[in-house]
Amino acid sequence: MSLKGGLRSLLDELRSQHPQDCAILQYAFGLNQLEADAYFALVNQEATAEQLAIRLDRDRSTVQRALSRLDQQGLVVRDAQSLRGTGKKGYQYVYRSISIDNTRVIIKDLVDEVTEHLNNFVKYDWCIGRAS
Repeated sequence: MSLKGGLRSLLDELRSQHPQDCAILQYAFGLNQLEADAYFALVNQEATAEQLAIRLDRDRSTVQRALSRLDQQGLVVRDAQSLRGTGKKGYQYVYRSISIDNTRVIIKDLVDEVTEHLNNFVKYDWCIGRAS
């Protein structure tokens, strides 16, 4: 089995065994399926956008947009690596996800914040702002 096929199988297995995990990640951060797949693909292995595009069997520019969204959400870290010694000039970005434990903390904080807002909402008379 190829690396790409192996990762696709792993992602499919993750989705089938833990569909709620993927759904919660998507809901909490407003991610689409590709963005969630990219996050999980980077949990144990860093990659460039090009490498991840090959693994996910998607166009590099599409994966780059997904990585940009994950970066905006604070779910991935982007590091610049020099291309010195490779025969190329410049640098490339390498991405890695934050840990699943850190992601859980962020989601818990979001849940706590939403819970507080909902509790405040039901405590007060909605139209006139008085405590009920």
